[in-house]
Amino acid sequence: MVGPAGVDVFFVISGFIISTVALGAANHASGTNASIACGFIVKRAARIYPAYWVALLFAFAAWPAVLASDIGWGQKPLWRLALLMERDNYLIIAAWTLVYEMYFYAVVAVLLLLSPPRLLTSLTVWGAASMIVAAMIAFAAPQWQGEIPLSPMIGEFLLGIFVGHLFRKGLGRYPIAGIAVGLIWFFVACEINVAYFNYTNPWFRLIGFGVGAAVVVYGVLVVERDHQWTFSAPWQRLGDASYSIYIWHQPIYAAAFAAVVYFGLDQVAPIWAFIAPFVLIVLCVGFLSFHLIERPAQSFINNALLPISTKVGFARVAVPAFALAAMLAIPAPKTFIEMPKPVERADAGVAKIINGDAHIFEATRVDIPKDATVIRFTVNSSEPGKLYAGYHIEGTLKQKWAEFQAGSGTAELEVQQPVDGSHIWLQIETPRPKNFTILGVQAFR
Repeated sequence: MVGPAGVDVFFVISGFIISTVALGAANHASGTNASIACGFIVKRAARIYPAYWVALLFAFAAWPAVLASDIGWGQKPLWRLALLMERDNYLIIAAWTLVYEMYFYAVVAVLLLLSPPRLLTSLTVWGAASMIVAAMIAFAAPQWQGEIPLSPMIGEFLLGIFVGHLFRKGLGRYPIAGIAVGLIWFFVACEINVAYFNYTNPWFRLIGFGVGAAVVVYGVLVVERDHQWTFSAPWQRLGDASYSIYIWHQPIYAAAFAAVVYFGLDQVAPIWAFIAPFVLIVLCVGFLSFHLIERPAQSFINNALLPISTKVGFARVAVPAFALAAMLAIPAPKTFIEMPKPVERADAGVAKIINGDAHIFEATRVDIPKDATVIRFTVNSSEPGKLYAGYHIEGTLKQKWAEFQAGSGTAELEVQQPVDGSHIWLQIETPRPKNFTILGVQAFR
């Protein structure tokens, strides 16, 4: 349950690196505002897209035989996934973090376009405004706080910017103690999260994981600066390949697990016995991706496009276009509407949850009667959301989903028959709606 908190560490580090890179470009680069902003975009795009596109094509080619996402995630147009305009990426789940990244890049690019020398001031104003709006949304319309511009998780980028500012000022005392305090803060937050939030509260993620990560990152930077200490070469090489490892790990894990099941190896040894080989495979693929895709593509794109980016006309078009694409990734906010009344249907018998529980924290099996075509879930939730179901008919995967609104009411899933094994697998959408629980299950025909 600690693993997903790595995203918060990633956002803090990203805020530090991107602000440092952008400020360096603003203070030392020559040329127009547009060419400076465009150069920044070209370098960021060269870093993010090539390895992601190859991983995405792999996941797309392997789907649905290899499922990296939760059962029932809706399919989205491949071009929107490729441009990182969809957070709910059914092929590579981890790509939702890149959508946040692209939004942050778009903000920095626009601020560079407006006034490179005032970038730090502009970032401070933008950050303060973002946090004020996020706080207002949390009280006035909490169902909106999962949307990217309104999310408190933007504050984790701001923590990284603040860490960078302190570091450049040369400030820093007691870094070892700071690292210790940050780690304690972070892992205590992990325990509280597991007990109460399950990663559903963005404000808790900011205060718990974000602050803890920021203190640790700052402590490590100060130790490296003041004590002339650096990570050893193997760790540095691992860091170089970390993005490729990150973007490949879910599709590779899913493919490896599917292969284990296909060849019946899960009947020979417990799943945990395959963890070490899976990790080794992911590391190998990640390093290959870095050396054969990521680094060569960065070099080629930078050499091909950076000279063009200095041309004013191209830059003036590229920066707004990039910002617009990032804005289009922002979905329409969910709103509260009245729960619909269920349609009268003929009873088909008993449906019941077999594993998991009524909160659906993991994939949960629900046994259904053989002639049931509609499964009705009586639910209660503080926010609107979706239930997803996956099942097989003669070995072919079928997926359905049903929306529910905030409050108490019902969500109905229509299924085809005959369902293999007379059961479906149920999951709840991500991010998980607050206080969601299933109060009852009924089957109808």
